[in-house]
Order: sequence, then C-alpha cells, then structure tokens
Amino acid sequence: LFITDLDAPRNLKRVSQTDNSITLEWKNSHANIDNYRIKFAPISGGDHAEITVPKGNQATTRATLTGLRPGTEYGIGVTAVRQDRESAPATINAGTDLDNPKDLEVSDPTETTLSLRWRRPVAKFDRYRLAYVSPSGKKNEVEIPVDSTSFILRGLDAGTEYTISLQAEKGRHKSKPTTVKGSTEEEPELGQLSVSEIGWDGFQLTWTAADGAYENFIIQVQESDHPDETWNITVPGGLRLVNITGLKANTPYNITLYGVIQGHSTKPLSVETVTGVHPEVAELTVSDISPESFNLSWTTTNGDFDIFTIEIIDSNRLLEPAEYNVSGNSRTAHISGLSPSTDFIVYLSGISHGFRTQAISAAATTVEEPLLSRLMIPNATSDSLSLTWEAQDNAFDHFILEVRNSGFPLDSLVHTVPGASRRYVVTNLKGTTNYTVQLHGVIDGQGGQTLTALATT
Repeated sequence: LFITDLDAPRNLKRVSQTDNSITLEWKNSHANIDNYRIKFAPISGGDHAEITVPKGNQATTRATLTGLRPGTEYGIGVTAVRQDRESAPATINAGTDLDNPKDLEVSDPTETTLSLRWRRPVAKFDRYRLAYVSPSGKKNEVEIPVDSTSFILRGLDAGTEYTISLQAEKGRHKSKPTTVKGSTEEEPELGQLSVSEIGWDGFQLTWTAADGAYENFIIQVQESDHPDETWNITVPGGLRLVNITGLKANTPYNITLYGVIQGHSTKPLSVETVTGVHPEVAELTVSDISPESFNLSWTTTNGDFDIFTIEIIDSNRLLEPAEYNVSGNSRTAHISGLSPSTDFIVYLSGISHGFRTQAISAAATTVEEPLLSRLMIPNATSDSLSLTWEAQDNAFDHFILEVRNSGFPLDSLVHTVPGASRRYVVTNLKGTTNYTVQLHGVIDGQGGQTLTALATT
C-alpha cells in the first residue's frame, strides 16, 4: 500500500502587515489535512517560532502572525499537517512596518518656537522626518538625526496653531506618522518700567514682560538736559532687573526700554528720574575710652558705602599712624592696641562706588593704665594658699589667677576672680610643694598687667 505525499499550500502571499504583525493567505492543499503549521524567524537571526492554524472553510486560509518586532524581515514557511505527516513548505519573506515615534508632545511654547519631545521607536531606522503645517496650509519638513528624542521648531509665527507629524524612515520605508497640534504664544507687549534704589551715581531699573518672549532688551539712558549725552545698554531677554551705574550725581535722566523679538524692536517704555547727591559721612563720636582702646561711631547720608577708612595719628607724631578698613555696612568700630595717656586724632572717610568722601575728624585721649601691685601670700597651709593684692578701684573687669606646680608645670589650676576682689584662697593643693602664682588683670577682654609670686605649702 502506497500513500502519496501531502501537497503543500499554494500561492502563499502577504496580505498586510503592521509594525508588530503580518497577515498571510494561501490556497488550501488538495489533501484532507488536520491543520497548517507556520514556522517563522527573523532573517537576521533569532529564535524560531511556530503556530498551528486550522484549515479555512473556503478555498483559502488566512492567518496573522502577532507579537513580531517592528521593522524586521521574517522568513516564513507554511506546511500542511495530517497526523504525523507534514507537507513540503510554502515559503515567503515578509517584513513588519517601522513603528512610529511614541508620546510626541509639545512644550515650552514661545512666540516663535515650539519644543518637541518623544520616545524613539523600537525598530532600527535611519532618520526622522518632521513635518509641520500652519492653518494656511504652508508645509515645512525637517530631517532629524536618528539619535534625537527632542527638537525645537524655530522661526514660527506668533499666535499660530501648527499640525506637527513625526515619522521614522529607513531607506524608502516610512513609519506611520505620529501627529500632535501645538500653538505658539501671542506676541507680548512690555509691561511696567520703574526706577528704584536711586543713588548718587545710578539706580535700579525693573520692568515686567512675558517670560521667554524676548531675545534681549535695549536700554537707552539719556541726560535730560543734554540729549547728546546718550548711550545704550543691551541685556539678555531673561532679565527683568538691571543696575545702571556710572551716572552723574544730582542729574535728571530719561530712560527708554525696548524689547527685541527676532531682531525687531517692540514698542518702547519710558521713565524719568534724577540721581541723588554725593554721599557724606558725619557725626564722628569717640566713646568708651580705656588705656589702650576706644570705640568710634558715625552717621552717613545719601547712599551706600563700599568701605570706610579710619586713620589714627598721635598728636605728638611719635608713633606710626595706624589705618583700618571697615565694612561699608558698619557704622561703629572698636580701636585697640593704643598707648595709654596719649592724645590721638581720628580721621574717617567713606568710599562709595569709587567716590571718596571728604574726611571728618575727632580727638581722643587714652586714659592712664591702672596699677596692679603687691601680690602677697600671708598664709599657707598644707593644702591651701591665701593671696592678697592691691589694684586701682574699678579698673579691671576681672582677674585670672594661675597656680602652677613649680616641679610639674602641667599640674596647674586656673581661677577667674571678680574685678572688685583683692583676696582669694586657693585650695586643694598638695602639701610641701613649691608653687608659682601669677595674677593677670583683664580689661575689655585683654590681658594687662601680670604679677608673680612664689609660695610653698
């Protein structure tokens, strides 16, 4: 008994495809079969897959392969199957479409630009093609590199809605377009122009304007009484504030502001103002005079200062002059390291934007240095020392008392004693031990005179 082979499906063809499926159709085998087996795999290499489909009721059978990779060519074979017998295959090569870019969206619109973002397709492709159409029907196309996921459309018309489509291309093949609509912003007008923080040589200029609308701003500054004294300042379009400096004191000015969009100037805004008079320092006062220091205070008028310069000169010109620079925010200074019982002249000047004020002066005389004397140890026990001393009344803030083991200098005690005290008992000492006692007078946080005595418990 001989059995003929099953005849293969005939006229295998691709009916349609998407980016992830291919639909096939073929003429049925003449033989009585159970079903058809379809085997397929990427031509470029990859795992084989197969599915089984029933025989169609008509003269042909149609089947769709799904879950395929976009933009990929597949080798496909279809065989007829009856029990354990299989016909020769009918074969065909067919490819899926390129998948289109995903999640195309428009953001950050300005009067002349639209920013685009998207997710790249899965398929391998060569480039993107971006098309955008205005309501008038004018169409423009741009080719975009394959590694891009964003693009800025420039040179658009203000207040216009565009239809934007993006395709992936590979050779002659194109994906379906991804389409979105986006509108540019209306061309803005400048808002309010105002002047503040007026100083003797300048002022602060502020204005309101739509964000992202302007390439830059042009500020024209003109002396009201001398129109030929005019100059322009160009600042970036993101600024809304600028400090104008280098002007003349007590002078009227006209200020005009233009916005620039695509090289064209907008309607201007104007304002008038007058600069202030030169700044001055005044009322230099000396206080809290001690043997080696005093405090200074002063006032200012008309403006802020960068720095103050203080010069200290002794009246007899016996000492080197001392010069101090103080922050422009300060209105007080503490001067220390001076000689007692000495006449001084203090000169103060301020610097504001390169302008130095006329100096003002004040005189001061440091007081005599207070006396500290006669450190005595009238009584010593096995573990204590009684100390007494003499000092000028109300002269010292406090005393620092150091008691050091003469044989072991690191073995020491330090006590702080009120400035009104003239005696002190040091306890918790070691018996039959030599000690060095030092008494320091402290004035304004500075150590002054020091007395020293030796004692034995």
